[in-house]
Amino acid sequence: CKIMFCSGSRPCCFITGASRGFGRSAAIALAQQFSDSGTEGNFILVSRSGDGLEETKKRIVDVCVSAKGKAI
Repeated sequence: CKIMFCSGSRPCCFITGASRGFGRSAAIALAQQFSDSGTEGNFILVSRSGDGLEETKKRIVDVCVSAKGKAI
């Protein structure tokens, strides 16, 4: 899992290995932090396997309604 942040008015998180395990857990934890702080964020979710990426995206949006995500 690798997490990178982009600067700007709306934080952007680039998360590799997001389809399962630590990558998924990290993405959901960041979404929870954004939600708790009232911050809107963008998520770019990347994985070698497409299995599970849409589920991770769904779980992020469930935790942080203002989050926007792209699964690659």
